[in-house]
Amino acid sequence: MTGRRASGHSPAAAALDPAALCTYIGDDPSAQLRFLQTFVVETRRSVDKIASSLTRSELDQARSEAHKLKPSAIVVGAQRLAQLCSAIELSAPENGYLPILASQLCAETLLVQAGVEAFLNGIEP
Repeated sequence: MTGRRASGHSPAAAALDPAALCTYIGDDPSAQLRFLQTFVVETRRSVDKIASSLTRSELDQARSEAHKLKPSAIVVGAQRLAQLCSAIELSAPENGYLPILASQLCAETLLVQAGVEAFLNGIEP
C-alpha cells in the first residue's frame, strides 16, 4: 500500500489523497488497512446520522456528527468531505442550504468510499 496514490481524473481519484494517509498514519500497510476499514464503516454510520438528523431538524446532532467525521476525512485525504462537514457545522438553519449540503455529503461519501476501495485493491480509480 505504501507509495500507491489514487491518480487519474475520475471523481473517485479526486475525492481521495492517499498520501495524506501516509502522513498521518505512516507507511505501515496493516495500520493503513485497519484505519481505512474502520473509516469506511464509521463514515457510513456518521453520514446516515447526519442525514437523519437533518431530516428531523436536529441541527445540533448533525453538527456534532459532522464535527466527529471531519478529522478522519482529513486523515485519508478526503478534503471535499472534510469541507462539507465544516459547512454543516457552520450552517444556519434559516439559510436553506442544509438539504443541499446533506445531498452533497452523501454523494461525496460514495466517491470517497470508491476511492478507498480502489486504494485497498491496488487499482487506480
